[in-house]
Amino acid sequence: MDLLLLAHSVADGNQDAKASSAPVWATWVPAVITLLGSLVVAWWSGRKVDKQTEISKQGAPPELLRYKEWLEVSETYKGLVNFENVDALSITSEEYREIEASRKLAFEIAIWERKVLAVCPNIQAQKRMVQIPVSKINEISNPDISGEIALDIDSYFRPVVSETLWLIVPFIYFSPLIFISGFSAPSIIFSLFAIALVLPAFYSIIPNHNNGALEANFYTRKMRVGFLEEKYKQQGEIYNSSSLKTYDYWEKWCMVEGLRYSTIFDEWADYVHCPWVDKGWFKRKWHKVWCYFCPGYYVRRSLKGKTKVLWGSYKDDKLNGDLNEKIKLKKKFGETLTGWLKKLEREDTQAPNSDTQEESQPTHPQG
Repeated sequence: MDLLLLAHSVADGNQDAKASSAPVWATWVPAVITLLGSLVVAWWSGRKVDKQTEISKQGAPPELLRYKEWLEVSETYKGLVNFENVDALSITSEEYREIEASRKLAFEIAIWERKVLAVCPNIQAQKRMVQIPVSKINEISNPDISGEIALDIDSYFRPVVSETLWLIVPFIYFSPLIFISGFSAPSIIFSLFAIALVLPAFYSIIPNHNNGALEANFYTRKMRVGFLEEKYKQQGEIYNSSSLKTYDYWEKWCMVEGLRYSTIFDEWADYVHCPWVDKGWFKRKWHKVWCYFCPGYYVRRSLKGKTKVLWGSYKDDKLNGDLNEKIKLKKKFGETLTGWLKKLEREDTQAPNSDTQEESQPTHPQG
């Protein structure tokens, strides 16, 4: 009887040992995939609900409602003071002048909002474009073409700081695997590989899709160029894209982020130059993988004038401002500098030879 119990104990021990020796990642991988899938589904469902909510609000844009409110305040004030002569009331009443100034300001913002909703289909981009300061709206809508038109840092929609929290997600899901497995080499390699694989998406693609920065930059630039063309046309001139001075750092950021964004969202490739377009199956995948991980490589080469196409720039060249002009000037300057250095090097190498020849000449005897 004791031998039978001992045999059962040994058998149970062997089964426990086999279970404990099984790789931890074999149970964690399905769990991690399930959690990631749940996250993506929840995020997408939230975006869908948010989009439906925003679409329902578009029936009555908020800035238009605000203008109607100021219009009602103006009419109510005129009725309250029993004064129908608007010109005389504007002179005698400072309060009415303030009301009218607020009404006109609300009217300008409402016009901008209507134009944004008509041009930009992206909900998140619409939110950011409508919220820009009134001074920036006037700068875009009524450009001064008498001087230089330079884009400053505030002319670009930049990443939202809170969106960097997306970076935590890959570490939350994959880091526990390393600790639970006792820092085993396979789990560490798998976790690091998984984090590296999804990091560009959580660092760049998902935040840009969530905050609409790329779309806001594109459609604002499109509207700005439209106003510039109209202004130049009124002056009897033709708009030249080089007259729009771009901001180097954020222009490069838009190109880099646009390339990476296009690897996932094919519709964005309709707006920016991508190296995989019109390529075969293998080259398409090759360039997409490189642009997903290292889009800056393509952009840096383009900005140095080493490519025929400016990868990541807008396909509508009018929107790129003076970008092409800058690259041509830099390339010309580089070629001039290289030629000058080569000429200087040749002169330096020829100088010692001439000195040697002078020293080797014999001295003729005198008289």
